[in-house]
Amino acid sequence: FFSGGMSFPIHPYEPYDIPNGVELPAPRVHTHIRTSPQRLPPDTYYYRSPTRRPILVDDKPRVVDKKPSANQADDPALKARLAALKRDVSIKEQSVADMNAEQTRLRTTLNNLEEEIASKQHTLSAMSTKEVAAAEVKAAQLQQLDDMINTKEEMMRQLTAEIDNKRRDFEAH
Repeated sequence: FFSGGMSFPIHPYEPYDIPNGVELPAPRVHTHIRTSPQRLPPDTYYYRSPTRRPILVDDKPRVVDKKPSANQADDPALKARLAALKRDVSIKEQSVADMNAEQTRLRTTLNNLEEEIASKQHTLSAMSTKEVAAAEVKAAQLQQLDDMINTKEEMMRQLTAEIDNKRRDFEAH
């Protein structure tokens, strides 16, 4: 008797998903389980259909659409939350872009230093102790830059994960 495809009776104690804000009557307790759903009081079982789901309240079917109602879409709290999520995502994306630029700059510096070290390495044996010390300082700087790049990459991975989470949150609403 319900439109919208087959209806399957669900046992009253089986968990079922309820749209927000819909109150259901408490299921009646039966001393024994009857096999024929037709003989059960109508508010005992709730029926599911793929698109529209009638929910029985006060023994009358009341169709609840799954898409949000107009007043829910105009809810200022939801709109504010959505705007905050959008803002958050754009801030995170901006910081990722900044970090990308910083990383490119650091990589260029690193490449320049590596080239400099490579050019000086073959003359290292003929260098004086002062030059060797300078080369060691350069190597330490290189290591420092490498560490910086690694930490930046780790931060970017975390930010990307955060953005993905925010985006999933955002798409869920």
